[in-house]
Amino acid sequence: MKLRIKRLFTALAAVALIVGAVYFTWDSSLQASDEEGTVTAAQQQEQAEETLAPVEVVVPEETPAEAPAPADPFQNARISIELTNDGDLYYGDIAMLWASVSGVEGNGSYTIQWQTDNGDGWENIPGATGPSYNFSINTSNASRPYRAVMICQN
Repeated sequence: MKLRIKRLFTALAAVALIVGAVYFTWDSSLQASDEEGTVTAAQQQEQAEETLAPVEVVVPEETPAEAPAPADPFQNARISIELTNDGDLYYGDIAMLWASVSGVEGNGSYTIQWQTDNGDGWENIPGATGPSYNFSINTSNASRPYRAVMICQN
């Protein structure tokens, strides 16, 4: 029986020691006063405010919005070609082709390159780089297609 009481006493002492250690640890973390032994909610708030560093809120300066990218000046560009001769054309006549460009906006600059298809694909006509192209009709070019290509220089 003495052994059981001794064990019970030891167990109670251990519990009391643990509870006391936890209380004093908790009490010292809250910096309770020795006189009172307790901390009020107001004291906890005051202590929290003292330990928190003030936060500086930095508002970035207003930056101007980026200007939108300029629109493609050739987005709506169109080229049309017309034969400016009146009436029928015969071998030896001069065919006069004219390219009209529309829909170029802003500062879009361009050149026109005339091309013909010789049966192997489209090829540039040397020196034919303007809005008009004139050529003498003969047996080798009378049935060829012609086109004007707008070369954009942005």
